[in-house]
Amino acid sequence: MPPADPCARSDGGVRSVGGRENTRRIVARHREGGLSLLAGLFPRPFTLTEKILLFCLIGLLVCDVATTTYAVGMGIGYEGNPVMTGVTGCPPLHLLLKLAYAGVVVGLGGVADRYVPGAGVYCIGAACAFYVLPLVNNFWVIATCSPV
Repeated sequence: MPPADPCARSDGGVRSVGGRENTRRIVARHREGGLSLLAGLFPRPFTLTEKILLFCLIGLLVCDVATTTYAVGMGIGYEGNPVMTGVTGCPPLHLLLKLAYAGVVVGLGGVADRYVPGAGVYCIGAACAFYVLPLVNNFWVIATCSPV
């Protein structure tokens, strides 16, 4: 039997110390009724920050697909990534590929979180920061170019 963790509560949660979530435990067990689809990827339940960043990432990806589809469809822009050029013609496939990317980011965040507690938030945050750039570019192209 592993040694008792002084930071663990009896209900399996992590207590708060000084207003911050204590993340000294590498792996927190999910309660039987609280399993999620991502329970196997992430070693513990998502924090509020991770949930917000994940929703922001998904929102950025959906907006990227929408603005790219609009710009390419109106003839005012083009897909800059040659690998994605064929995919942008089919918006559902494009969206599915982007959501798969979000799943990979969450998976990598889960792996990082197993080695360094709290590192998963940085993986999701970096992906959000990266996807702001294509979205800003798409908005710039849509705002400055008139339809041909």
